[in-house]
Amino acid sequence: MAQSASDFLQGPSQPGGGPEAEGPGVVARTPRQLFWRRFKEDRLALFGGFLVVFMITVALAAPVVESIVGHPYDEQYRDIGTNAFGSPNPPTGSFIFGFDDLGRDILVRTMYGARVSLTIAIVATGVELVIGVFLGILAGFMRGWVDTIVSRFIDLILSIPFLLLGIALSVTDFLGGGEKLIIFIIAFFGWPYIARIVRGQTLSLREAQFVEAAYSVGAPTRWIMFREILPNLLAPILIYGTLIIPQNIVGEAALSFLGVGIQQPTAAWGQMLAAATPYVALGKAWWFMLYPGLALFITVLGFNLLGDGLRDALDPKTGR
Repeated sequence: MAQSASDFLQGPSQPGGGPEAEGPGVVARTPRQLFWRRFKEDRLALFGGFLVVFMITVALAAPVVESIVGHPYDEQYRDIGTNAFGSPNPPTGSFIFGFDDLGRDILVRTMYGARVSLTIAIVATGVELVIGVFLGILAGFMRGWVDTIVSRFIDLILSIPFLLLGIALSVTDFLGGGEKLIIFIIAFFGWPYIARIVRGQTLSLREAQFVEAAYSVGAPTRWIMFREILPNLLAPILIYGTLIIPQNIVGEAALSFLGVGIQQPTAAWGQMLAAATPYVALGKAWWFMLYPGLALFITVLGFNLLGDGLRDALDPKTGR
């Protein structure tokens, strides 16, 4: 029988003892123990997990740092933050990351930008997973006309230009703009990829013996889809969910860079990079682009390394 979610979390019981029962020269390990053994041996995955935890801590600590340094994220210090030509001044004193084009503290705004990016990416990923997993299981299990409708709808969504739709919706003030608009745009274009992966896995699982056994005892279709097949999809869903979070962070930054959704005075990395571009292009205010760009790079790198590590640790073919 295929591996279920309860097996992964608790591990199968061993005859004559618990999960640690020993045979001649062999120590039994639960799937969870095997996963953790593989994962902790992957130094890049552990490093990625550290980066993710670090950036989450930075995001949560933004209000604390703001109160300690005494620089509100939207406060403009034009008298000390910009020169006579209106260009940002470099790091100095308590402004260790320097100033932006409006004389605001880049350190505080970069930390608040982490809150915005992580919130949007995680929420959008959750929405994508819910929609994509539901429609993917439905299409793969039901097949026939249901699969045809879902598949053609996916093709329709993927044919729509991502950035053009975002710009058009921002002009119409759809959902009031801001974070809600960006979450909608990212989730709207993201769920089809998840649905395709889940559909393919479901097409394979529906032919498994445990599904036939569930049919033989009279289990309803809904029970089989969400109590038998879904638990066997948790590993690929977890892996793919971790890997699309950095994609959504980059997507949020791209939309903010174009002025879609996040507006002043709210801090967003893409917005900060857009404001810094004219100065950096002239060879000025390198700090204005460096710190939000570095924060974006660290966050995306951390989630990518963590996702790759989870994929390797959950893959039974790894053989370690």
